[in-house]
Amino acid sequence: ASHPLWSPTPDVLVVWTRPESISSAFGNLLNGLSVSEQDVRQETLQFVDLVAARLATCRTLLLPFWTVAPYRRGLGVSDWRKGGLGRMLHIMNDVLIEQLADHPGVFLVSTDQFLAQQVPGTADKFWYAAKTPFPATTYAAVSESIQTVLRTTAGRSRKLLLLDLDDTLWGG
Repeated sequence: ASHPLWSPTPDVLVVWTRPESISSAFGNLLNGLSVSEQDVRQETLQFVDLVAARLATCRTLLLPFWTVAPYRRGLGVSDWRKGGLGRMLHIMNDVLIEQLADHPGVFLVSTDQFLAQQVPGTADKFWYAAKTPFPATTYAAVSESIQTVLRTTAGRSRKLLLLDLDDTLWGG
């Protein structure tokens, strides 16, 4: 029996994955192996095809950009050279933008603001304790942001229009 809150055709779908879970090439890169940009791009395009297939079954799809867990140590400035971790991650996120950003039902969500608020070391603790890459505070902040997006897309955002027709507030 299915859960009463689960629907095979939801109004809203949040697809939050880790880059290494959709690209084995990126996972290999995290393990210190050399991979090609083409392999990473191709696997990301395959993921985009899976996401695009779900667009027919939902009204709104929220897709957070990929990041690398803070405990992953890169190579500093070398991360942006050919085959570097930062460059590959950028390629993956760029594919999302190229393929999905202009679709009316898709909203790409930046996670940088949420991850910047994490207390150093908490991500590691949560990963080892529960195999969750972020602490509960991160999920709470993301949830609030998602709710804001959903209110906006449903037309329930508040608007305020101030007029100064007699020049009393701003002096013209």
